[in-house]
Amino acid sequence: MSSDHWHFRRVPFTQNTFAAMINGPSKSFTLFGPRRTGKTEWLRQDLGRLAADHYGHRVAYASLWETRTAPLNVLLYRLSEALQPRSWSEKVVSWAGALPIKARIKSPDGTAEVELDLTAEAQRPAPKDLLLLDSYCQALADTSQPAILMFDEFQELANHPDGPDISSALRTALDTAGRGLVSIFTGSSMEGLKTMFSDRDAPFFNFATPIVLEPLGDGFLDHQIKAFRKSFARTLDPATARAQFEIVDGNPELFQRWLNILGQNPNLSPEEATRLTDQQFAVDQNYFSDWRRMSRAQRQFLRLVADDTPGLFGTTGAEKIANWSPDH
Repeated sequence: MSSDHWHFRRVPFTQNTFAAMINGPSKSFTLFGPRRTGKTEWLRQDLGRLAADHYGHRVAYASLWETRTAPLNVLLYRLSEALQPRSWSEKVVSWAGALPIKARIKSPDGTAEVELDLTAEAQRPAPKDLLLLDSYCQALADTSQPAILMFDEFQELANHPDGPDISSALRTALDTAGRGLVSIFTGSSMEGLKTMFSDRDAPFFNFATPIVLEPLGDGFLDHQIKAFRKSFARTLDPATARAQFEIVDGNPELFQRWLNILGQNPNLSPEEATRLTDQQFAVDQNYFSDWRRMSRAQRQFLRLVADDTPGLFGTTGAEKIANWSPDH
């Protein structure tokens, strides 16, 4: 098992993706996946570790979700990290803590030092900062052993006032670096990510090849059952685990929440653990506040959707709404 025995390594998918990035015709890729499906964990624990620790490539990871107030400064900070002689595993551990409020980085040539405010309010990026972005990309570029740049939740850049300037500068830097840099852009908003790469007026139009994060299956379930036994010294019925995995539509984070609740509370039945998991998730997502803000008609409609009501937009649905009690 890996050092984190809950982590399931997507070995064939990771190896095939790495081979495509280094040896294939494309040097840039997009990867879409809804939130909580393991994109970030795969980037950090699988792709980054394989590229950096096993093959010696420099790897930079930057999440545009990490702080949405100063995306350029976050990019500069993470690119500067990739030039430091630390192991990938050490960097992954350091990401468990919060980003510093301010950080000092040296220019790639070591002739200057720059202070970055990672919580700065939106302001038009200075030309010198955009040139610094280009300098870091060129410093990382290596045609004999390409550096890998991983941009997580990249669609967030489109929502920032500085987004167009930063996108243009980054696209130019990646083009200039040629095969010395390969990049992967992920996003949890399919529409947002697609806009970044399919809008004819966008800097990244037609820039990357799309790939799909493979769904988790029996291998993941077997691994989680073993991790459950290791963590809680208890066995878990495979059929029960499979049923729960189907309930959460194969979502690994929700499934692991259920496992954790079940493990911490030995007297709970699997069904009771499912109810607690749903309640926790609803609180996390602020569903109760959203529900209270809805009109009666909106609540009724959502209940019909949840119940898979046949003829939702026909007579059956209309009759159910008409007969709904006022207290619902």
